[in-house]
Amino acid sequence: MENDFLECRGIFSLCDRLDNELLWIHYTSESGFAMELNIEKYKSYLEENHKGDYYIFPISYENLKKIDLADYSIRTEVKNGDKISVTMDYAIPGAYCFAVKDKFWDYEKEWRVLLKHREFKNVLSPLIIGEEDKKKNFNDLLESRNVKFNSDIIEKVLLAPLFFNNKRFSDLINVNEDSKEKERYIFSTCQDKEERKDLYAFFVTLKEKYADCIYLMGKTMQDGVFKRVINSKIIIEEVTKDYLTLIKEN
Repeated sequence: MENDFLECRGIFSLCDRLDNELLWIHYTSESGFAMELNIEKYKSYLEENHKGDYYIFPISYENLKKIDLADYSIRTEVKNGDKISVTMDYAIPGAYCFAVKDKFWDYEKEWRVLLKHREFKNVLSPLIIGEEDKKKNFNDLLESRNVKFNSDIIEKVLLAPLFFNNKRFSDLINVNEDSKEKERYIFSTCQDKEERKDLYAFFVTLKEKYADCIYLMGKTMQDGVFKRVINSKIIIEEVTKDYLTLIKEN
């Protein structure tokens, strides 16, 4: 039953606030990034591409309880002569599993997109011992479960406060060109080659597709409390395999 219900299903998790402190710390370690999505455009995309195969809902936070599948499942019997075929619909207990989390996760303010797509492959459960072949193909299985959407759905790319750090960059040079103050970040040669390659590709993608919606996050004091806010807009002037040149507009 578990495999049948979970087959081709995936979950896309979102948060309804960009200033959620714990999510920034837990998921980016203050050096990653987040994306702000236009949810109306995303729903339109889902309607066009996955009509009838998706649900969008907020997570309910409560003390979890054990439920009996039989109490919430729908049993259907069809009699054909002397034979009786029985089918069970587990949609309701399944929805409970996807839509309810324990109360201590309340800070996440999570919304979920439950999506069914034929290209999603099942990922091996960590409780199943064996099946070594599936372990070898784990990355391919994960890649098959990437959620796709149009680029115009992304309204902001938000870089964490420590995104430009000394693990990624070996030097920072202030450049004055065309009467503009620019910052040139030199990619670190000590960084893993694949990570450096990915970082270069990341900035190329930002420059080509999201040039007008890149921002750097920061913190400011408001009413005696530090709050996470957008600190500056990032304009990428140049990307090479050796360095990145940008302008920060406050």
